[in-house]
Amino acid sequence: MRKNIICLMALLGCFLLAGCNSGKKDDKRKEYIPLKMSVSNKDTVAVTQLSDKFMKLLQKEDYEGALNMLYFLNKEGEVVPLTAEQRQQQLGVFKVFPVIDYTNKGIIFNSEKDSQVKFEIQFTPSEEDKPGAVTNFFLKPMRVNGEWFLTTYDSQTGRPSQITN
Repeated sequence: MRKNIICLMALLGCFLLAGCNSGKKDDKRKEYIPLKMSVSNKDTVAVTQLSDKFMKLLQKEDYEGALNMLYFLNKEGEVVPLTAEQRQQQLGVFKVFPVIDYTNKGIIFNSEKDSQVKFEIQFTPSEEDKPGAVTNFFLKPMRVNGEWFLTTYDSQTGRPSQITN
C-alpha cells in the first residue's frame, strides 16, 4: 500500500513538473508598438480636410484638381509632385473607378511618411433593387516640415493596407 502511495506521489510530481514551462509565459497578445511621431488633433483635422477635399474633387470628376493634390515619395525620400506618366496612370484609375459616393473608414498615423486614410467608394450607380458596387481606396498622407501631402500607394510608397474594418 505504501509503495502504491509513493508511486502515485511520484507520478503526480512528474505531471506537475511536465506542466511547468520554466517560468516563461506564452503571451499570444500582440506587442504594443508606440507611434513614431507625435500627432495632435490639428493633424487629424488637416488630414481629414485634405483627403475629403481630394475625394470631393474626384466625385465632381475634377480629375485635374485631384491630380494636382497628389505627390509621391521619390528615391531620395522627398515628397514631390507626380510626373506626367504617374498622372496618366492615376487618371486611368480614377476613370475606371469613378467616385459616386464615399465614406471615410479611418486614419492611421504611424510615422511622418507612413500613415494612411481608408475610404470605401461607390463606383457604380445604385439601381432600384440593388446597391452600387463599392471598393476600398487608400491615400497615404505624409507630413514634411509640418505640412501634410497626399500620396497614393504605388511601387515607391506602397505597403500592405493596415486598416481592415
